[in-house]
Order: sequence, then C-alpha cells, then structure tokens
Amino acid sequence: MILPLFAERGEGWGEESFPSAESLFQQGRFAYYSISMLTNLNPTPLIGDPARQAPDLHKGLVYQIWRSVEAWITLKEDELLFLEGAEDYDVVSNTSGTAVQVKATVGNITLRSEAIVGDYRTRYP
Repeated sequence: MILPLFAERGEGWGEESFPSAESLFQQGRFAYYSISMLTNLNPTPLIGDPARQAPDLHKGLVYQIWRSVEAWITLKEDELLFLEGAEDYDVVSNTSGTAVQVKATVGNITLRSEAIVGDYRTRYP
C-alpha cells in the first residue's frame, strides 16, 4: 500500500489546477512511503517536520482537560460543569457561577505579567 503523507499547496491553486502527485514528488514537495503490512511487523513511528509541530498548544490543551476533570470530580451536589462555555470551563449552581480560564505557563506569573495584563486589556479596553 502506498500512502501520501505530505502535500504542500501553493497560493492560488484551485481544485482544477492542483498539480499532480507525480509532479509534486518530482519537485521534492510530496513524500510517498510504501507500507507493507505483511513484511513490516515492527513499524517505526513517522518522523514529522518540527516546524509544523505545536507542542505548546498540545501542552495547553492537555492541561485544560486535566483541570476540567479536576473541576468535574470536585463538583458539589448542586453544581453543573460546562466545558467551553463563557470560558474554558464554567461551574454553575442555582445561586452562583464561576467562569474559569485555564493557562499553562512555563515560568512564574504575577498580576503584572504581560500574559495577564495583555489579556485584561484585550477584554476590557
């Protein structure tokens, strides 16, 4: 089986003018890998382009999921949890509501940090 793993689209290519896989391959802009399920019993992971990776985004999403799970297991009897409501998650009861914005940071953060001040300026100009 042959799988196309990466094709790069250029500016202004419509469906009818998109170059063939063969021409992209000849230009070095398309990678083909042959995968045989019968002979390759110990496949190795594919190597991605580091420039196309988003480790900080993934770290933030994983952290947000774990914080949401923590909020879920600590809910009181009269509270509900809403994911991606007013903020990343909201805890709402009959008498109150709390909207929670989750941020994963590498270093220390204070109320004067640009991440906080900039976010406040954006929300409340």
